[in-house]
Formats: sequence, C-alpha cells, structure tokens
Amino acid sequence: MKFGGGDVHKILYDVTKQEWDVIQNLTKKIVVENLREGEILLDVGCGYGAVCEVLEPEVKYLGVDIDQDMLELACKRNPNREFLKANVAVDLKDYPNNYFGVGLVRSVVSAFECGSILESAQEELSRVCRVVIRQEYTRRKYEIVGSRTWK
Repeated sequence: MKFGGGDVHKILYDVTKQEWDVIQNLTKKIVVENLREGEILLDVGCGYGAVCEVLEPEVKYLGVDIDQDMLELACKRNPNREFLKANVAVDLKDYPNNYFGVGLVRSVVSAFECGSILESAQEELSRVCRVVIRQEYTRRKYEIVGSRTWK
C-alpha cells in the first residue's frame, strides 16, 4: 500500500487523482480565504491528515478524529502537526469560545450517527470556531456556516 497523497485517499474513498486534486485545491482556497493570520485551523474528522498537504508550514493546525488508526497514520505522515483523538460533540468543552478561527468539516457529516449527535457537534463547533466550513466531496462545492446556523 502506498501512502502518498491521493493514493491513500483513493484506497479509502475511491476518487480519481483529478477529483482529489480538485478537492485539495478547493480546500486550500477555503483555508486561504477564511483563516486569519495567527488563527488555528480545526480539521474535524481529519483522518490521515490530508488537509496538511495543502497547508503552509506556518498555519496553526489541530486535526481531530475518533479513529485511532487514522490518527496514528496522520501523525506519521505529518510529524510537525498536532492531532487529537476527540468526539467534537463532547470533547471540546475545555476550549474557550472562538478558540479556533476556522473549523473545517470535510465530508464527515454523514458519519454522525443520529440527529442529536449532529446537533451537539454543530453547536459545539459553532461555539469554539469563529466560522465553520463544511465541504462535501460529492457536491464539489462548500458552504460557509456561521455561528449556530448549520444547515
């Protein structure tokens, strides 16, 4: 198994290299347009740390996921980035309001098992992030979700 950029993603999610490049370029654009200097990017459901591939080294980053195996891979692939095993619906309570500049939620909303968990995650992310951006792969677009107004 190869662990280079699109290879891991292709193995896990079955997208073409061209599709993956579009997704990654859009993610970079989202970060550049929305993350202010000195703010921290919160990558929700970070998986193996694919977002790190498009970040400038000076971007402050925290990747969170509930899958320990994916976090271990993320740490190996991105040793200079910070990762945390966390359920965003309940494990961010110690962070103050707007601690993170941008909360990036890439194609993980469907992973929330029921409406109450999704609602809790949305509320908590809206609290700890200045802005929450949801990017769905299948739509090839993103929507910016303001404080407490996920749709």
